[in-house]
Amino acid sequence: MVAAVYILLGVEAVMEFILTRIEYQKTIYRLMSASILLFCLLFCAFWIFFDHITWTTTILFAVSLFRALNIMRFGYGRMGQGYLKKVVSRSSWRLTILQIISFLLVYLVVNQPTILVPLLLGSSLLGLCLMLKSLLNNIRPTKIVDVDITGNDVPVVTVAIPARNETDDMAACIQSILESDYPKLEVLVLDDCSHDQTPEVIRQFAHAGVRFIQGEEPENGWLAKNSAYQRLSDEATGEYILFCGVDIRFDSGGITDLINYMCSKKLNMISLLPRRVRHIQQALFFQAARYGWEIVLPRFLDKERPPALSSCWMVKKSFLGAGGFKAVSHSVMPERFFARKASAINSYNFLANRNLKLAHSHKTAKQQHQTGIRLRYPQLRKRPENVALYLMSLVWLFFLPSTLLLSGLISSIPMSWAILSITIILCWSIISYKLFTVVTGRTVATLLAVIFPLVILVDIYTCLISLWRYEFGQIEWKGRNVCLPIMHVLPKLPEIE
Repeated sequence: MVAAVYILLGVEAVMEFILTRIEYQKTIYRLMSASILLFCLLFCAFWIFFDHITWTTTILFAVSLFRALNIMRFGYGRMGQGYLKKVVSRSSWRLTILQIISFLLVYLVVNQPTILVPLLLGSSLLGLCLMLKSLLNNIRPTKIVDVDITGNDVPVVTVAIPARNETDDMAACIQSILESDYPKLEVLVLDDCSHDQTPEVIRQFAHAGVRFIQGEEPENGWLAKNSAYQRLSDEATGEYILFCGVDIRFDSGGITDLINYMCSKKLNMISLLPRRVRHIQQALFFQAARYGWEIVLPRFLDKERPPALSSCWMVKKSFLGAGGFKAVSHSVMPERFFARKASAINSYNFLANRNLKLAHSHKTAKQQHQTGIRLRYPQLRKRPENVALYLMSLVWLFFLPSTLLLSGLISSIPMSWAILSITIILCWSIISYKLFTVVTGRTVATLLAVIFPLVILVDIYTCLISLWRYEFGQIEWKGRNVCLPIMHVLPKLPEIE
């Protein structure tokens, strides 16, 4: 009977691939196809899992849930039909292949552990060494060299701030900029249709030269933030544009150091990881996970994916080009596009050294959590198979050695397994300590490194919530649903009979 269920699971995979590529004239036919596929898949997955619960069937069941989610978005029909067919069929065959590979791998590990377990542990250690190298590269000491720029040679820097419903933070942000010692500053603040007192707060600084720009509702296909970036860059007269969020506070010499660094290195763009304010303890885990995605992943292996943060980044206006932000109108991280472009010609740097006294962040735990949800699924290219692969990578890199160590306390395991597992956990601890040092400083980093599994669990939760809301719900950012332009969502119209 179990063999028949496995055969049915394979037949369902073939049906899924075929039916997701058919052109449906009516929504009801697509819904019926999705319902049949979903029933067959879940029936097989639950039967196999509960008939004999093992590591093999657990992995098979877990990937089946992602395949079920892919079928659900096919039936939900949130995207245009042409785009929907493309992304669902692609995810369908990739998840099927991932399911087969993971099933075979776990089966071999269970039945041939002497060979496979050391191989997996060794590859985990190699992956963590690459992550540690990436982290150390990104947080290495940075020396700011004063550039001899005087008189008319001093470039004008435009500080560009998009704001929406920021009454509480707006004044402090602007005040920190006005206290800068940089001699040629232009401050532009765009009010993106706020519903509170943000416009009045901005206008209070008109006497200090702060220019108020009235924003408009974004056009179709544009994220509101990217539309604001485009408007701000059009209005800017400076040679350099410093984009920052309202939660950023600049040190008095921060902007001067940033421009000195860019000029001395002859860069087109830099991105800055701001220091965390000590009293916002609740934001710790969300912030660590967010920063970890940028400075821990071995992005140095691929220049197409350099680290970047939207909190604070500076770019030469001429480098934006004539099109500005039009190429990334619906991108949740437009700064990564320009970072990739600058990195290709070696004119981009990411600054993450905590000792740099440049800027710090006042973002709360709730805001950090919302930012994580907004970014995580797009960071995984909005593909369920990438989410599944990410979670499986965590099992391979962290949960496998942890499980082996715990099982070693109950029953004996080979000494080589124990040594590799302990080495991997120590490597995780070093990475966590270095990461928390960037986020919090050395004072509490040692304690927090002990509880770093919580950061992993928080990020898993954030990743799954981000996936679900982008595919089936909505993500509110400053009072707007960002899913529409990002997911190519089409409004549902009444069908004509």
